[in-house]
Amino acid sequence: MKAVNVEHAFAGALGISEGQRNDVNDADYVRSGKPRHLAEALAKTLPHLRKRADLLSESAPMKRWIEVSLSDLEDEYRAILHPASETDISGTACAQLWSLCAISIRLIEKYLVEAGC
Repeated sequence: MKAVNVEHAFAGALGISEGQRNDVNDADYVRSGKPRHLAEALAKTLPHLRKRADLLSESAPMKRWIEVSLSDLEDEYRAILHPASETDISGTACAQLWSLCAISIRLIEKYLVEAGC
């Protein structure tokens, strides 16, 4: 996934304009290859998504999937936060992690919007 598409996924979940510079969703953060930038982006994005997901009714068809996906993203956040990740995760691997997280975030965001949350 291109860095700008990752940027747009995080911006949508944060409710900020695409292309906003110098924030955790900035494509330059994605391109940096630094795990701490991904950790910062997840730390900022996940509470917004969790709060909106909590508005879903228990009978919402995707509620369980969203809860599991958010838990998986939170696990990823905790793993990336580990000090060793800064040296253990290559720039290429970090870009792939950004992409995988962005895909989940975009899907969750899309469903929440459609559900009116």
